[in-house]
Amino acid sequence: MIRQLHDFDEYHYESNTKTAFSTTDYRSDYQQGYEQAITDYRTNHSFHHYPDKLIRLGNDIFDDKLSEVEEFISGYKDGQLNIKLTHNK
Repeated sequence: MIRQLHDFDEYHYESNTKTAFSTTDYRSDYQQGYEQAITDYRTNHSFHHYPDKLIRLGNDIFDDKLSEVEEFISGYKDGQLNIKLTHNK
C-alpha cells in the first residue's frame, strides 16, 4: 500500500511536466494530496485511509526517504478535514 501511494504520487508529479521549452509547473506533494481528497469525495463520497503515523515513523527511521509520501498524506488529511468542516455546517 505504501509503495502504491509512492508510485501514485510519483506518477502524478512526473506527468505534470511541461515541454522542455516552457517553465515547469509542479504541484507540491501536499497540494496533490489535498486535491486527491477532494476528488475522492466528489467521486465516491468517501476517503482513503493512509497510515500516516507509520509513514512518519518510517520517515524518521529512513532519514526522510518517505517525505514525499508524508507530505501527500498531510495534504490529503487537510483536504479531508476541510470537506468535513464544510459539509457539517
